[in-house]
Amino acid sequence: TAFAKLQGWELAGRLLQKHRQTAGLCASLLALAAPAAPAAPPAAAAATNTTIAPAAVPSPPVPRRRLTPPADSGARRLLHPHALQLLLETLGGCGEPRTQRLYLGELAALLDLDGPSVEALLDSEWLAWLAALLRAAAAAQPPSEVAALEAQIVSFASAALLYDMTHSAASRARERLGRLLELPADGGGERLQLGVARALLSHFELRPVLPMPEAVNLLPTLSYFLFDVVDDLAAVEPALQLRVVALVNQLACHNSPTVRAKMKSLGM
Repeated sequence: TAFAKLQGWELAGRLLQKHRQTAGLCASLLALAAPAAPAAPPAAAAATNTTIAPAAVPSPPVPRRRLTPPADSGARRLLHPHALQLLLETLGGCGEPRTQRLYLGELAALLDLDGPSVEALLDSEWLAWLAALLRAAAAAQPPSEVAALEAQIVSFASAALLYDMTHSAASRARERLGRLLELPADGGGERLQLGVARALLSHFELRPVLPMPEAVNLLPTLSYFLFDVVDDLAAVEPALQLRVVALVNQLACHNSPTVRAKMKSLGM
């Protein structure tokens, strides 16, 4: 906190601009943003001298319901989001697609394993940082590389926002989702806005049956997403409105009377 009050992160950012943006620098910034917890000694098997390896953790397309790192995994936890900002700025300046994909993958894995890390991310200006990375890449890299980077950024951002929609109080999730509309309408901001809108619509189109009892908390945020966020973006991509109408019909057809009553009360 004292470091931030003394504008330490701004000073660090200016200093980093004078250095060559390398994979080693990215690794250092990731370690600063999300230090790895010390791993506990491996447990010994009773009948042999071999150790028991921890079970592999799958990486689903969106964060799971309970995100708790294994106690002995040495898993990272996002503690300093401003260091994440410096990491994304460094990735934007390095111009190396392999390095960009590698560290975006590291961030996605971090959110997969740890709910508090998602909360720390959502409370930061992370969407603006991702848009800046996309903008920097679009200005300096070939279109094919930018398209691949954009797909990875959109997947990362939509997964974090979906976690927020399904886990957080509706008022808080709506406020954080609304930050998507605050992005500047430039190449990076608009591409991120439309990409996330398409990805979240696709998620619910493929999964129209909303789980109970989570649906009661999810629907106010989903209503805000469809009739405020997507409606605003439809000025740029009108086809989004047709997808909203079709999705609302799907939700009404595939869900219980309780969900349909809640949809009606929300004006859906």
